Amino acid sequence: MQRFFTFLTFCLLSFSLMAEEVTVGYSNGSIERTKVFHLGNTTSQGQAIRLSHEKLQALKGCSINAINIAFGSRMTKDNKAYAFISTSLEENPIQSLEVTIEKALKLYTYTLEIPYVITGEEPELFIGYEAETMAASYNLLSSDFNTELENCSFALNNGTWTDVYGMGTGAANIQVVLDHDPVFCDVMMIGQKYSGYYKSGDAYSFSMNLMNFGTKAVDSFDILLTLGEQTERFSYSNVALGQCQTINIELPEYVASAEGETELKVSVENINAQNSDSDPSDNTLQTSIFFYPSDMERNILVEGFTGQACSACPGGHSSLVKFLSTRQTPCVEVSHHSGYMPDVFTMEEDVNYLYFYDGCSTYAPAVMFNRTAAPLVSSAPVMDITESKMQNTFDYVENNEPYASIRLSSTYDSATRLCTVTADFLPHRELPNGEAVINVMLVQDSITAYQTNGGANYIHRHVFRGCLTGNAWGLAAKFTPGETTTWEHEFTLPEEIRSTYWTEENLAGSQYENAQSMLSHNVVPDNMMLVAYISENNLSSNTGNRVYNCQAVRLGESYTQNGFQTSIQSPITDDTEDFKVHVRDGRISVSGTGISGLRIHDAQGRRYAIDHRLQAGMYIVSATINGKTISRKVKI
Repeated sequence: MQRFFTFLTFCLLSFSLMAEEVTVGYSNGSIERTKVFHLGNTTSQGQAIRLSHEKLQALKGCSINAINIAFGSRMTKDNKAYAFISTSLEENPIQSLEVTIEKALKLYTYTLEIPYVITGEEPELFIGYEAETMAASYNLLSSDFNTELENCSFALNNGTWTDVYGMGTGAANIQVVLDHDPVFCDVMMIGQKYSGYYKSGDAYSFSMNLMNFGTKAVDSFDILLTLGEQTERFSYSNVALGQCQTINIELPEYVASAEGETELKVSVENINAQNSDSDPSDNTLQTSIFFYPSDMERNILVEGFTGQACSACPGGHSSLVKFLSTRQTPCVEVSHHSGYMPDVFTMEEDVNYLYFYDGCSTYAPAVMFNRTAAPLVSSAPVMDITESKMQNTFDYVENNEPYASIRLSSTYDSATRLCTVTADFLPHRELPNGEAVINVMLVQDSITAYQTNGGANYIHRHVFRGCLTGNAWGLAAKFTPGETTTWEHEFTLPEEIRSTYWTEENLAGSQYENAQSMLSHNVVPDNMMLVAYISENNLSSNTGNRVYNCQAVRLGESYTQNGFQTSIQSPITDDTEDFKVHVRDGRISVSGTGISGLRIHDAQGRRYAIDHRLQAGMYIVSATINGKTISRKVKI
């Protein structure tokens, strides 16, 4: 492992202080037009910062005379907002005042009619504002887009106060103006969002910030760093870190040698040659970073929304194809014929997907990536085909973890049209809530049919033809890291596939009423695709179903993603005499001491119950003995 070196960069983070007063807050004071945003799809917007109980104890006896706020826009009702001080974002404030937004992108001071005296007994304080914007799209919220502060900066998101940590907005441009300067030392070790998609063997750079929240200048400190298996201490002196100043600590590129969790721990100690920090609870940053296999393979599920009567859709399709050609991460495309109006290709699931993932509105052309909403782009996964929106959302999606690898296998008998599908899902780490949804879709490519602004012989690509699981929302299951979950299915490929949206009720009075033959299209086996995916599972929220990974194969073909490693690929060790495997009548038993976690897999990675009577073949029997995994090959 390479030796660590740190590089310190001072940022211009000081604020001008009012005479005989002092401001406290978290922002570095960066107020720019590009550093504004809104959350959710409502006109109710707001921001707040949180002062912890420990920090309030350091400020005990100080009076809050005013609040400094910078707004990203002045387009609120009557150019008004309502500033507040509260012990909870869910309860009535202690104090509130109506303020006027004279100009956007400028820090304004709003004086309280009655100063609030900090007692030091408050569990926490929230200082912020709420406002009604003229439209939901106005970027009222202003932040520095710099330091990521967990449990410090909040914003309204569809009526709910939400911690913005991990969204990339940094700290809210809100400050508290105190009546006098309390003398105290308080530094904060501020991390970034370290969850993401990292692979072993690749080089990554990690950094964090050290912020002086206190009023005492910091001239020296030690940094104790642990990354992986190595721990080192670094001492710094003559740094002259004043109030509201931040030092950026950058680590050199780190390369993980193997898949798995790597500990990252950074602590600041010996501040000003003594441990006198008033709030040591935020002096340590500790997290773990998961590294996937070096050859890990993942795809992004790209679902478009279109319609034959949509005149803008051919242009939208071209823009989407052009955009995807610029991305390095491979994509799997599926086209849902809903959004403009149902047409001859529309399946019942198509309509359900659009209404759910777009929040009950319809338009085309539109697209969603991995059924994920980037918080600073859209409140719903579906968005219009605008390059900036696609760019920002795709970047956000690429950084999300894939969690699992997929092996998708199929056979097709052209004589009988009999198809078999086997989808194997192998999680590399614990899934959120231990649960996920899997699904397999049938897709038909290159269908020649009419399209407005495309003519009578337009080629319709990646057309969704239904879910083979029989469930539009997939099948939920519990998953265990390192263990394969398998879904198998057998079906006869029909000669034609008919739109399932057009029931007799829907046909009545429609343009297709006397032309039901238009609703069925010939199935061309060579153009049929299978698309398997694994995703989150939350049907109460359209933003809680992001796809982790997906894979597509042509019917009759198979593909195993790199990174899909089954027990047959694991090292086989025979260095212990305490683990013996016995076979009798197709059943496996073991003997030894301290055995736990017994597992049986076949050569394809499928897991079997311990008492299962096995067919003839090669199997892997694995167990954990004293924390070590031992495996044996067994032939039956």
